[in-house]
Amino acid sequence: MLTLALTLCSCASGNDISEGSTQSTDTDTVSEDVFTPAPLDNAMLVVYGDSITALGEWGKTVAQNCNMRFFNGAKGGITSAEGLARFETFVASRNPDYVTLCFGLNDLLMTAVDTPKVTPEQFKLNMKRLVEKTVDAGAVPILLTTNSIDYAKFYSAQGQSEAMYGGRDIREWVDTYNEMTREVAAETGYPLIDLFAECSKHPETQVVCSDGIHLGTLGNRIFAEQI
Repeated sequence: MLTLALTLCSCASGNDISEGSTQSTDTDTVSEDVFTPAPLDNAMLVVYGDSITALGEWGKTVAQNCNMRFFNGAKGGITSAEGLARFETFVASRNPDYVTLCFGLNDLLMTAVDTPKVTPEQFKLNMKRLVEKTVDAGAVPILLTTNSIDYAKFYSAQGQSEAMYGGRDIREWVDTYNEMTREVAAETGYPLIDLFAECSKHPETQVVCSDGIHLGTLGNRIFAEQI
């Protein structure tokens, strides 16, 4: 848990990101002195996202190992847009000190050919808005990329067809949404933990469980050790 202590203890909730619409610009910046040490003992950790978070054991493991209070506010099947809509009830109301934000694998699902539920551009705006909401709630946002998945099982697991993805390999779509998360972290100055990069060091079939999407034992361990 040294990684988590270094990541979380290097953060403070004083980032000056103002309240505003989801139409944030790419020029949003923060000062270099945003982060100052903050204690973990008895701090409230809220993990937030879709089923990768909702079904994962990693959040509880992190909290137990760092003596933090814990709440899992995630819900399976939701996109970043739905995450925004339920933020006050499932995150802000818990008075968090730290909030992990992990979305993307539902946002990229197609509603028609080459038409994702949430476009990459809107996904980036939504993630930036989630960062702003987290700061407004007095907490430090920690952005997470998604895990790698078993691409051979993706279409059947999600009830989708390969033809819906406009001729692009699903790997490209996953990479695109994770890159949006990386850009939000870079532009806001808040921590990013690139869990996709860490998971990709192992065969996908070892990272996820039998459905090809959600974290298995190794995937949960990677998440807990890296955060």
